Amino acid sequence: MVERVGVAVFGLGRAGMIHFQNLFHNHEVLIHYLVESDLEKAKQIASTYHLQVTKCLHPDNMETALNDPR
Repeated sequence: MVERVGVAVFGLGRAGMIHFQNLFHNHEVLIHYLVESDLEKAKQIASTYHLQVTKCLHPDNMETALNDPR
């Protein structure tokens, strides 16, 4: 079994969504955080993609993601 790598996605604009979708479809990746200034957008994406374990953060709180050892 492959151990999954935990990631945080910073920014969910056009380019960020391309990166997000590539990471989402990679079975070796687990998205732990979505960091986005529009929290409602981040929550909607998390809901749409059924990301129950993913936390949505505003950039003001990105230290949470940066300090996460996963």
